[in-house]
Amino acid sequence: MSTLSTVSGGPRHAIGVAESVSRPRTVATRVVAMAMRAIFVTAALAVAMLGFGLGTPNAHANDQTSIDAQVKQSLVYIGITYTGYVHFPAGLIDDQDHWVGPLETGGTCSGVIVDPTGYIATAGHCVGGDAAMVKQMFYQAAFLKAAPDLQNDPATLAKWVNRAINGEWPVEGRYPGSQPTLKVVVIQPQMVGRIITQAATANVVDFQKFGDGDNALLKVSGLPPLPALPVADHVPPPGTAITSVGFPGAVSEILDPNSLQEPSFKDGTISSTQIQPSGASTTEVSAASSPGMSGGPTVNNATGEVIGLNDYGVSNEQGTAEVAGTNFITDAAGLHAFLVKNSVHLVALPAPAKPFPWIWIAVGGTVVALVLLALPAVLVVRRRAKRRSAPRIDGSQLLQPAPSAQPAPQQSVGSPQPLPAYQQSPTGDMPATASPPPTLSTNGAVEIK
Repeated sequence: MSTLSTVSGGPRHAIGVAESVSRPRTVATRVVAMAMRAIFVTAALAVAMLGFGLGTPNAHANDQTSIDAQVKQSLVYIGITYTGYVHFPAGLIDDQDHWVGPLETGGTCSGVIVDPTGYIATAGHCVGGDAAMVKQMFYQAAFLKAAPDLQNDPATLAKWVNRAINGEWPVEGRYPGSQPTLKVVVIQPQMVGRIITQAATANVVDFQKFGDGDNALLKVSGLPPLPALPVADHVPPPGTAITSVGFPGAVSEILDPNSLQEPSFKDGTISSTQIQPSGASTTEVSAASSPGMSGGPTVNNATGEVIGLNDYGVSNEQGTAEVAGTNFITDAAGLHAFLVKNSVHLVALPAPAKPFPWIWIAVGGTVVALVLLALPAVLVVRRRAKRRSAPRIDGSQLLQPAPSAQPAPQQSVGSPQPLPAYQQSPTGDMPATASPPPTLSTNGAVEIK
């Protein structure tokens, strides 16, 4: 006979209470773990790709180098030539008055293509010809033709020019009473793909006097479509970064006369908007400018739009030098209206190219991958949840006494009590028939007979 102590050796926890015991990892557990890791890795990659896409600048954004290249394609070098005659009064050469000529004078300016059909914008004073300025140029040419040595004596030359200005010597064209003949030619700077490779004659369509806006419009014909720049209809606010472009005459004087001058790019900002005494608006810029750059475009660095044409600078009191950093361009709104009035078909700003939607493809692919990876994990988790939701076996049910028709006789306290017969457990672990009831030993142990 053996004894089983109720104090030691028996189960310490009731069935159905969770126990902290280590269990071997099943296949389902490994599948869930792998799926969760894959989901986290994929999500991290998606976030990284999205952040890279949002944080990377647009590959098609205009940088300054590309804008300068576009401006150069639309630039033209302008040559202006006046042909006429100057009337010298009697007593200057001999006792007779004389018409000296034909004389050629002129200069150079800059321009910008504003319509692919051949329209070119430039400064009005380049081709409109202020009468006083044109006469002064002819007087100088006439004196140099009569006395070439005056080239080396600028003071004497200036004295004779002032004498002609004060005397209002007549300046005419080929026929009595006609105006000097004007010829305008344009050519693009040296570059790959240029269209105007040789000096092409341009007709003056319209121009404004200096006090009216100082804009002019030229037209070349018989050419393929030309690269045009867009023209803004308003002035950007002060501080806007800009670039003034043109062909400085001082640069051409030191170059090989057989070479084609390259344009100069002068950086600066919008300084202010001012009103001239005539009422016309003008824009002050900090970009450097010099004779020869007149009529060239000043562009907005951010958009590449023309916001005005290089116009004039402020000279010192002696008129011998320009005040550095104080230059003016024509008004953007005035230029825009002038071109529209002359039926110029202005080009629009190019729409930014839309990059291939790699980011959204990556995001969409990531979402699909997350769904596909999460589906088996969800199925496994649901299956395990169903198993856990099955009813647990309560250990107390295994020791419920069998129903009896008559109540058990009452015993006095301290007397041995017979144990009730056992029922069959739902799991079939216990015997169906009751064994002889054990009796209690005097030491509190259950004695099995």
